[in-house]
Amino acid sequence: MRVFSFLKNTGKGFLWGLLLVLAVFVAYIYYCFSNLIYFLPVANRLHGDLSENNAVLITLHNESELRPTLGFLTGFILLKRNEDNDITMEFHDSYDIEAPKKPIIAPDVIERNFSTDSRYQGWVFRDTNFNMQYSQNAKNAIAFLGYDKRYKNVNISAVISLDMHAIEKIIDAVGGVEFQGKILHGENFFSVLESQAKQFNRSDEIAWKNRKGSIKPLAVSIIKKCIKSIFSWKNISNTIEVLFAQRHILFYSPQVQIQKIFAEHNLTGAITLDQSNIVWGINYANIGGKKGDRYIEKSVKSTFSLDKNGKITEKMEIQFAHNGTRNLHSDRYFGYIRVVKSENVKLVGFQKNSNYINDPAVHTPSFPHTSEFDLFFYVDPSSEET
Repeated sequence: MRVFSFLKNTGKGFLWGLLLVLAVFVAYIYYCFSNLIYFLPVANRLHGDLSENNAVLITLHNESELRPTLGFLTGFILLKRNEDNDITMEFHDSYDIEAPKKPIIAPDVIERNFSTDSRYQGWVFRDTNFNMQYSQNAKNAIAFLGYDKRYKNVNISAVISLDMHAIEKIIDAVGGVEFQGKILHGENFFSVLESQAKQFNRSDEIAWKNRKGSIKPLAVSIIKKCIKSIFSWKNISNTIEVLFAQRHILFYSPQVQIQKIFAEHNLTGAITLDQSNIVWGINYANIGGKKGDRYIEKSVKSTFSLDKNGKITEKMEIQFAHNGTRNLHSDRYFGYIRVVKSENVKLVGFQKNSNYINDPAVHTPSFPHTSEFDLFFYVDPSSEET
């Protein structure tokens, strides 16, 4: 009886100890991720919806080739659930998506510069983020994915978009990631990835198609490191919160309730303008400068003058300096600028320091109650344009 009593009491002690450890672990998880707790019901909903024909689209962007939102759409992941109820990740190069059989007219900036090229296929998946509003770009990505017969029956429940900066910061948050015998940190991540994407036999069609093949194992390594790095969870969640605030990670869902939650927490990258305020905004895009934005230094200066009749004139000076050299990764930079101002603002003059800059034109406003002007320009390595 004494032996039985001892075992029974030991069993109770073990159970209470186990519950205590579990409670501490749950408290630690809450401590780490309380700043992102609002995301839990959304993640649970999206997770529950996953199937072979229902996916979350994750688009990967390279801001070294800047676009109106994030950067060039270099690749994407389809998050699904297979027949065994396991979560799967399909990785694809953005160039793998078939162009629509009947060419679609692209945004004006693309049509003006590429429509006369014999290789031009019309608007394609990888160029779907030329709108200044991210939600429209996400809708475009879903639509163009559906033009490819392989994905026309796949329903997209949400789009998550992130750039290289976001990946670099997450890697740093976990203290680096081991990949193919190297320790990757934020500072060397892009150069290693780019080197692998560039070093292949260009006469080998299979090698060309698989040049971005390292993205899949790298993503798996990052995810595993995030899960295993228990004592870095707080740092990871704080990093993600900052990336959300800085719009390096953006969200969209065609499901109204989920999109409402995204919008409430400023995760949609939405640009909202109050027509009672003076609008001042500049949007930049790389039209053809390889991955040159890493070398571009931009500066903007505005001065205002007021005449005796109360008329305000603004002189805006935009300067681009190309700090790169002409090589495989850097060449002449072809850029596109849109300036958004308040409604009824007129362009009264323009000066440029070279013929590398086109005269500006009035552009169809991207937002209600605004005026918009755009121009194209070139800047060579080791030079600047104003």
